[in-house]
Amino acid sequence: MLWAMLRNSLLSGVAVFVLALIACKGSTEPDATSTSSSSGGEPASSGGSSNGSNGNGSTSTTSSGSSGNPPPSNDVVISDESVDVDGTPRAYKLVAPKDYDEARAYPLIVAMHGDGQDAGGFIGFSGLTNVAGTEAVMAFTDQSLDLTTYYDNNKDQKMVPAIIAAVKGKRNIDAGKIWGFGYSKGAFQIGELLCSGKDIFTAVAVHQGGAPQDKDGDGNGDCWNPVKVPMFVLGGGNDKDIGSEYYAQFFAGIHGCDNPFGARTKASPDICEKFNGCDAGKPLLFCEAPGVPHYPIYEKSAELSVAWFKTL
Repeated sequence: MLWAMLRNSLLSGVAVFVLALIACKGSTEPDATSTSSSSGGEPASSGGSSNGSNGNGSTSTTSSGSSGNPPPSNDVVISDESVDVDGTPRAYKLVAPKDYDEARAYPLIVAMHGDGQDAGGFIGFSGLTNVAGTEAVMAFTDQSLDLTTYYDNNKDQKMVPAIIAAVKGKRNIDAGKIWGFGYSKGAFQIGELLCSGKDIFTAVAVHQGGAPQDKDGDGNGDCWNPVKVPMFVLGGGNDKDIGSEYYAQFFAGIHGCDNPFGARTKASPDICEKFNGCDAGKPLLFCEAPGVPHYPIYEKSAELSVAWFKTL
């Protein structure tokens, strides 16, 4: 009954949905490539890199933000890691506080970049280490781009739970605080993982992305095996075509919220509204940053996401 109602309501979102698909497949974010240095948090000179052993078999590096973005926090150590995904090694960046304490269980933030970016560049671009570098362990996925292949044959998507499992083996992670953070294609990818039944996140914050790309027989978004988690969705006021509001409305239907396309209640921060009547323990916020385009990521995305994660 719910899906029949949603299909009728979602017809008005078809144009946005198509534009989101075009945005994801036909364009890329400007490159946010990285450089590296041998000391935690200090940008290297242009084009240079220096790696040092961190004593656990990984390589310690530092990545600077892309032009105009802050460098990573000086309070973190960044290491190059890899994980096996169906026989293929996949790279990722592991970020931990310099004063990491093995006796303390840390939240894990899994950060997923946009098109044309990489894990190293996204460290600075996202701003996450400057907001939560001393409080959380972070894993930055690299090149998780395939949105349309079903999960069982999708190594890009299978990489994400593999990374989470690997990090749990390397660091003391609070299993109740595994938070997904995605921008653009990374935001799309988080939606695909949730719709594929992957119960790997305890909450997610998605920025400037759109609803799942898989389609059912009627051409609507196909969320065939959804996992419900608390969700923070942020879009830019000058980025309507990517479909961030539709992303929130789509998942509001899955979360059992009252009238996903109806009025919402003002929430904190003041650019946000919450959907009403959602399933217990599965809050869903939609926030719109006035005047913000698709690129770069909204300057407060990391700050707002981490603050919201802490309320859960």
